[in-house]
Amino acid sequence: MSIAEILLITVIFSFILFLTYEQVKLLYRRHLKSYTSEIENYLESQELTLLEILHYPRKEDWGTSPFPKPPKFRFSFLVIEINGTLANWNDQKYIIIRTNEGKSIWLEVDTTYFKKPKLTFKAGKEDKKIKSHTEFQDITINHVTENCPACTFKLDKSDNECPDCGLIFK
Repeated sequence: MSIAEILLITVIFSFILFLTYEQVKLLYRRHLKSYTSEIENYLESQELTLLEILHYPRKEDWGTSPFPKPPKFRFSFLVIEINGTLANWNDQKYIIIRTNEGKSIWLEVDTTYFKKPKLTFKAGKEDKKIKSHTEFQDITINHVTENCPACTFKLDKSDNECPDCGLIFK
């Protein structure tokens, strides 16, 4: 074997190792990384307190989303197969962050091969349905007819507490 052949094999092997490393890094960022530290840093800079993190938005959540709802199926001409794993070149993931101030903040994680993930934080649109009963804390409700005054949840006559928002009736 000549030095040129050894050099060529080394370059090819290094390139395959590099692509494998990038594939593992991309799979980690797309499927395993929770981005909790980035979320906490953002909330700290905005002087907000974390209540909960929802990693998979539900169908109802997209009504208040500042981002357009992604299609269920996406077609791409560029699909890469490395080490038997298919992956699109670009992928978006959405995370909902709830704060105790009653705000919802959306995080879009845009991952692309050979790049760091791009994190975009946006405040969610105001929901017409009241999510917390803080406005009703000092009000005593003696008689409830059919719906909760805080969240319009349908109630039974025997309910002393709203099962949806937790508002207590006296």
